[in-house]
Amino acid sequence: MSLTPRILFLAVLLPVLAACSGTEEGTATPTADSDALVDGAQLDDTAPPVDTALDATQDTWADAEFDGAADAATDAVVADVPDVPPDAADDTAGDAVEDAVAEVAQDTADDTAETTDTVQPQPGLYAGHCNAAFAMPAEQPWKHTIASPIIALAAPNHRIRDLILPVGTAGKLRGRFTYGIIDKDLGDEAVELWVQTCPTWVSWGKGTTDGDGIVWFDVPANLPQGDYRVKMVVLGDTTVADGVLAVWPKGVQVIVTDVDGTLTTSDWELFQDVLTSQDAQMWPGADQVMQAWETKGLRLVYLTGRPQAVNRYSRTWLADHGFPLGPLQLAETAAEVLPTESGVQKFKGDWLTALQQDVAVVPVAAYGNATTDAGAYLAAGVAKANVWLIGPNKGDQGTMPIESYPAHLPVLAGYPDAVQP
Repeated sequence: MSLTPRILFLAVLLPVLAACSGTEEGTATPTADSDALVDGAQLDDTAPPVDTALDATQDTWADAEFDGAADAATDAVVADVPDVPPDAADDTAGDAVEDAVAEVAQDTADDTAETTDTVQPQPGLYAGHCNAAFAMPAEQPWKHTIASPIIALAAPNHRIRDLILPVGTAGKLRGRFTYGIIDKDLGDEAVELWVQTCPTWVSWGKGTTDGDGIVWFDVPANLPQGDYRVKMVVLGDTTVADGVLAVWPKGVQVIVTDVDGTLTTSDWELFQDVLTSQDAQMWPGADQVMQAWETKGLRLVYLTGRPQAVNRYSRTWLADHGFPLGPLQLAETAAEVLPTESGVQKFKGDWLTALQQDVAVVPVAAYGNATTDAGAYLAAGVAKANVWLIGPNKGDQGTMPIESYPAHLPVLAGYPDAVQP
């Protein structure tokens, strides 16, 4: 897509992101035995993640764009209303707000869910997909019983920044919690982190969001290798952010794919979907190709120039269209979103290069549709014979063309099954 149309559409897109909420129910591949799975896995509200080549910037571009307007809008509503302690039974204003929240709440899972504060990790975790059902924790009182329920009347736009760690390395998992068309931050409220193991989910404890709606959880270095689905739950209303935590040994073979124009039929499909509530059109057979790679034992990595503000929507679209579970990496700054060599191409190339340096992954094949995709993959050292482009730019820079995904499927037969460490 040319630079000007994309910028114009992004300018229109962001204010309506909250309408695109929802979570997917897929499968995960947690792993092996650990008697102390969550040792050290406590929230660090203030400390940033340890610096590595893969560490992203502290704030997304949407954070910077909307914080001022969002704060001003909500502050105008609640500026003169003091926070009310949860046990102030005689506070009719607080009761009224809580009643209003109850009327619009759509999640009824807390009617049967059990409180899980004392849940401890269990040994015997194994690698592999499973369908462990998630039991929503019980809803708890808001810490700020006026401001927070008002903010939460809008649709959630929560997001988790997926994390890929080499085995034996500690890290930090980041979540951000916002609501509404102005992406209003939910500050100073309790969030609980859950990790899908097999055959169950395990609580890693609770933390508190900062003034920007951000919360950090430590990931211990002794976490067994595997791909873990994670959920962060706002305990005040049990809304959820979904994500993936990957712990990979060196030498993991991966498939890297772009999303817009590569899995969808054009770069415009995202904007059509978000702005008009249409379903972004998928290239026929794109899901089958990625499923075929998964069947061969390859790990999927989704590397897109979409901004973090569409994190929630993007996960839902991938899950709804049958794409395999895998870490989703989105752009972190406005500059990285721009469809230029110095923008999205540099972002993707640098990120994939860093992934190879930090985790020693082996990209077996990479998929895209744009000249910037080809440039990024080649800059990261992927061989031209393993870079596949679909659409008008197919074959760009000596890469391999895809006429259609159904026609491409037989090509995969020429690739051997993965030999994973």
